[in-house]
Amino acid sequence: MSPYFSFLLGCLIGILVTLLIEIVIQANRDTGIQIVEKPPELFGTVRQKVGCEFISDLPYHPRLVKKVLHRMDLEKYTILDLQDLFWYVFKVHLHSKKDMIEFLEKEE
Repeated sequence: MSPYFSFLLGCLIGILVTLLIEIVIQANRDTGIQIVEKPPELFGTVRQKVGCEFISDLPYHPRLVKKVLHRMDLEKYTILDLQDLFWYVFKVHLHSKKDMIEFLEKEE
């Protein structure tokens, strides 16, 4: 196969992929399907804000985690992610964001 033919074939494939993406985007707009942005990764964010090197260090710093979570906007995160974090760090199972906020505001 000649280099010129390979170049043309590559260009054609690129154009077709671009058109296919545009068709999918337009189809989503036409059907009313909304592409929802994935929530930020909770464990990594908390790990970074607490200053731990590893996520596995978080349970050793519950007071710092509590302070960090108290300052964060918990509405950005899913209830399941929050429940996982609260169980992992504090060993408490809470069912609602309201309960979690109350837990964070409670003094030890």
